Amino acid sequence: MDSMMAMNIEKMIFIIRDRKVMLEKDLALLYQVETKALKRAVRRNIDRFPADFMFELAQKEMENVRCQIGTILYVQSPNLSQHIFATA
Repeated sequence: MDSMMAMNIEKMIFIIRDRKVMLEKDLALLYQVETKALKRAVRRNIDRFPADFMFELAQKEMENVRCQIGTILYVQSPNLSQHIFATA
């Protein structure tokens, strides 16, 4: 992986509940699939993932994520989902 790609991926990682996580839209972008296909694949194969791999945010946590990604990105994606994927 080149350093430019690694820097872009690092910008997609947030700290929530003391965990490194990614928004579903960013993980789907990395895997080049639609977000609904990503969530469907995880749900169909849930036994292959840790129990806390995908979780839903509380409203307050979602507001904090919106603050982290900034107003410009939020305007581009106003319907951010509350599903988050753990990265580590």
